[in-house]
Amino acid sequence: MNIEIKPIQKNYKVLLDTYPPKTANKFLPDWYKKMKLGSLDITKGSGNLNAKNCPAIQDYVSEGFVIPIWANLTFQTHKDQEGNIEGHTWDFTARNATGEPIESHVGTHMKEQTGEMDLQIMSSGTILKLQLPYYFKTPEGYSTLFMDPFYHFRKDIRCLSAIVDTDVWGSVAFVFEILKDNFYIQGGTPLVLAHVFKRDNFNLEIKDGDEEFYEEVLNKRQKIHLGVNQTYKELFS
Repeated sequence: MNIEIKPIQKNYKVLLDTYPPKTANKFLPDWYKKMKLGSLDITKGSGNLNAKNCPAIQDYVSEGFVIPIWANLTFQTHKDQEGNIEGHTWDFTARNATGEPIESHVGTHMKEQTGEMDLQIMSSGTILKLQLPYYFKTPEGYSTLFMDPFYHFRKDIRCLSAIVDTDVWGSVAFVFEILKDNFYIQGGTPLVLAHVFKRDNFNLEIKDGDEEFYEEVLNKRQKIHLGVNQTYKELFS
């Protein structure tokens, strides 16, 4: 499957060339890269498995692709002598690279647009969004889930998740809430994790298990705990 990524304007090519999206395994979290695999000797009852042994976490941090932030983002909160917030200012160096006003790259949503969402908004009641300077095109029938790269555990911003039918429309904006009063995000830092999936209808079937099913689940559970750094496919094929 091919996913096409193009700058939506000619002068945005420099942004795409400098900080291109890459497969997620090229942006593994630092804690994940530093963590050593746990070990477990089930015969001696010693050792311990950890997050790096978990196939579910392995798949989450390595599947899909990551969109790094395409310029340097600065955010400042201004307070009076009593510590009351007077306002906020921000800058995004994409405006310097493209010769455009900052409004072409960083916009806002009013309180009326976010409604009763439990978000950390600015003192003005607004929330910020970054306009993605790229256009995504997936094959017919495929959509893209854009979400915050959770396991990077960043403390400055959090992007709001959304699904876009990128076979029809591939221009998106990333809305985010502010988690700190002041921060600086270097260009190239992971901003959004994207998963492409095929749209399909499904039915939920609630069923009772039988002895054969329970034995199968038990055997799979044992394989998971005895296997080390293996995918589900490797364990159960």
